[in-house]
Amino acid sequence: MFTSADDAGSQRVAIINQRMAEKLWPGQDPIGKRFKRLDDPDTSHVVEVVGVARNAQIDDILGQDTLHYFIPITQDYKSIQTLQLRTVGDPTALARPVVEIIHQMDAAMPVYDVSTMETVLNGINGLFLFRLGAGLATLLGGLGLVLAVIGVYGVISYSAAQRTREIGIRMALGAQRNQIARGILKQGLVILAVGLAVGGLVAAGIGQVAGSFLVGVSGLDPLTYICVSLLLAVIALGATLIPAMRATRVDPMTALRCD
Repeated sequence: MFTSADDAGSQRVAIINQRMAEKLWPGQDPIGKRFKRLDDPDTSHVVEVVGVARNAQIDDILGQDTLHYFIPITQDYKSIQTLQLRTVGDPTALARPVVEIIHQMDAAMPVYDVSTMETVLNGINGLFLFRLGAGLATLLGGLGLVLAVIGVYGVISYSAAQRTREIGIRMALGAQRNQIARGILKQGLVILAVGLAVGGLVAAGIGQVAGSFLVGVSGLDPLTYICVSLLLAVIALGATLIPAMRATRVDPMTALRCD
């Protein structure tokens, strides 16, 4: 109850959250405003707003835009209730004393499913599915990264092998090894730039679709895109550097005799 005067026979009252106040009475003082509950079988009951509470996650992790109100238990009694306690230190150590206090107040009161908030959040109705999805996404992303590195390395290596005779001619005509390496790296950079551009656009599209499943980050988070792009660039450059360095060690005479 909010006060001892709030009982089944008194005026129906409620404390609403800030989002509900902004939605129903924008720019106004919601205290004293009235509304009707759609879930109240008695349509004659009008609920008066007596307070405003901060926004909070009530139903699930993704419930950002939900409107909520709190009503006294004496005006809407339900036999199953949840008691939440904010503790200092190990919450499991307080479980038994709290149950004993409840039974001292009412020995027949059933108390069950005592658990910590951490346990609940790690359960099937908490963060378990999100962590499972994040783990699978990480695994698939890692496999994709490995395939991308192998692909870049294979393309550049094959291209460099195909250009063995050309590289030999260039070196025979006076081309420096660093010039040969820059040419091979340039080809790899072109592939990298095209891949990042196309991949970024595809990722942005998928991020818009999957944005509702993300928590604490948007589907177009710039920091994520920048960090991932830099990581891919560094790894791709490493995969390109190997065939580039190998091309600089080509013996011109051997390359000129190559078919």
